[in-house]
Amino acid sequence: MAGRKPSNTKLKKVCEICGITARMVQYHEQHGTFPKREHGEDYNIEKCVKAYIELLKRDKGTTKSKIDEEIKQVELDRRKFQLQREKGEWILRAEVVDELVKRIYAIKRDQMMIERRFTKWPEAKEILKKAHRAMWRAYSRKTGVFKDGK
Repeated sequence: MAGRKPSNTKLKKVCEICGITARMVQYHEQHGTFPKREHGEDYNIEKCVKAYIELLKRDKGTTKSKIDEEIKQVELDRRKFQLQREKGEWILRAEVVDELVKRIYAIKRDQMMIERRFTKWPEAKEILKKAHRAMWRAYSRKTGVFKDGK
């Protein structure tokens, strides 16, 4: 009997009766749910099915309740986030970007108003204009979260 290979018929029968795949049968055997086989030995259909029924009885309520607990936890986390957002503890990234863009436009507008005031002094106006344009180029470079590809 030591040289005999195990037949797949008993494995297929265990899979069919339990409604699981062959991989799951091997998994349960490795983790001690199903009885261990000796090398070259066939599966004991009766013992495997009884072990699987016991496993189902033990885990009957836990699987569904675990899923329900996870769903409730996700819902609770989402509600906490919404509450924190309403309190002002969290700000959406889009809102931050909009506010930054508005402030940048306000700064540019104010700088252009300063340039217009120097119409009597063309040299000073040109110096300011060049300084402002250089500043805008430096600040308009995309860095950090504004880089392309992120």
